[in-house]
Amino acid sequence: MLYVIYGCIPLGVALDFLSKHWASQLFGGAQWMIRDVLGVFYVRHYGLWLMDLEPGNRAALWLGLLATFVLALCAWRTPRHELARHTAFACMLCGALGNTLERLQHPYVTDWLYLAFLPGALTINLADLFLVVGGLGMWVALLRTTPTPSP
Repeated sequence: MLYVIYGCIPLGVALDFLSKHWASQLFGGAQWMIRDVLGVFYVRHYGLWLMDLEPGNRAALWLGLLATFVLALCAWRTPRHELARHTAFACMLCGALGNTLERLQHPYVTDWLYLAFLPGALTINLADLFLVVGGLGMWVALLRTTPTPSP
């Protein structure tokens, strides 16, 4: 079962890259899908979430590489029978790899999905959604885990 879960990572990364390419080729600017609520805005983001960096600053790349390594290590150390945690790790690895691989190719990450209904009106991409869904899934999985008493 773990082969299926972690086998979805290349599919998630490919969907992230294709969606970024689609947004950059099709729109290149701004297009509302639902007026003043949800739109497609093509943005090159050089920093990290809620943090701007100067173009050429590679700190976000190094942090992405470190985060990907730590996620992979934690996933490897998770017991095989905890499928919910492995699924959450696979989602987070999709997001981390999607953004980090793009930063290896360019000094920025392409954000394109504009969420105007949220406070602060975020512009995100599929990799960011994978990270959030994986984080929420991990939270739920950890809440559902019953602690085992130590001998």
